[in-house]
Amino acid sequence: MSNKSKDSISIANILAVIGLVGLGVLSFFGLYFQSQDGTPTKPLIVAVAIVAGLAILLILAVRAKAANDNPDKWRIVEIICVVLYLTVAALCAKPFLHFFKVVSEKEQIQKEARAEIAAVEDLYATYKAQTQDFMADAVEQFKNFSKSSQTMVAGDPLSDYYTNIIVGDVDEWADLSNSLLSLPADARLADLKSQVSTWNYLKLPQLAKDLKAAEDRAWKQVNAKIVFGNDHNLIPVVNGGDGVPYSLGDFAAYNLPEQCKATMASRLQEPGNNVLGWVLYVLLHLLILLDYLVAPRSTFVGPSKATTTNGLDL
Repeated sequence: MSNKSKDSISIANILAVIGLVGLGVLSFFGLYFQSQDGTPTKPLIVAVAIVAGLAILLILAVRAKAANDNPDKWRIVEIICVVLYLTVAALCAKPFLHFFKVVSEKEQIQKEARAEIAAVEDLYATYKAQTQDFMADAVEQFKNFSKSSQTMVAGDPLSDYYTNIIVGDVDEWADLSNSLLSLPADARLADLKSQVSTWNYLKLPQLAKDLKAAEDRAWKQVNAKIVFGNDHNLIPVVNGGDGVPYSLGDFAAYNLPEQCKATMASRLQEPGNNVLGWVLYVLLHLLILLDYLVAPRSTFVGPSKATTTNGLDL
């Protein structure tokens, strides 16, 4: 508001708009970083609602301050609006502060994102290496068994497996089993690595979602292959050798790495405070409330006449 003209746009008005826009944009990003679906719709709606609520309270406070009739009642309205403004500002500080938390922890979040990708790559590599080791051991043991003097007996699990499944050609059986159990690494991991390096803040929630999906997909695929291999007896464990009779033991037992506990998604959603964020948050609200502070106040003179005391010329 201005003391020059009731309907003119003052510098204080412009500063308030700038402050509200800045508050809305940074609050949106803070909410967006915490979104689990990676879409901006809900964060945008909430950010607009916060800004709209503060703007309405600010306008009501300014109007009530300048009201000419029933000053006592409008004074109460003014106080209520200011108190509500400060309350809403305090309650809605988290999204704004969260933006600065994410920005300040960029390197740590990148580190955890890379660790997630490395964990997925390690899972694929571990599964592949252990499968090759299990298969190589089984091939060697079956060949040793076939060359040994141990008699194959119908009804013996090892003899039945060699006779009915391997059918004499161990290498051909191994090639078929390897082809059925092979699991190439996720080709999309290279793109995720590139996104972590470029670090586009507009795409962080989607990146976190994609990283989580890549990890879930890797574990699902590896576990499915292991179950498939066990259900179809693709990698048996052959015990014996060096004078000990050969026998069919259990099937391959994998020792896979643990899932990554510290994830980019959990870090983005983790609340926290930031000193710079608090300082800027307070300054922005002071910038917004300047419109109220410099607004003229109505003063009654006598029972029916009122005058207006001008605020600062802003």
